[in-house]
Amino acid sequence: MNMSLCVEYSRKLFDSLYEVGQVLGGGGFGTVYSAKRRYDDLPVSYRFAFIIIIIYLHEMVIDNS
Repeated sequence: MNMSLCVEYSRKLFDSLYEVGQVLGGGGFGTVYSAKRRYDDLPVSYRFAFIIIIIYLHEMVIDNS
């Protein structure tokens, strides 16, 4: 599965489980949002991490092994 399909599937799955609210904060590695879990209305927060950075760091670890 290519990366864009993986990201699209992940987003659809996330949106089916959570209702996203407002931005709570952010920094160098991502943005924190308020959200609500759909099946029981539990208030949660989540961090959207910048995937490009994660992939890059993962490749660095593999290359250094």
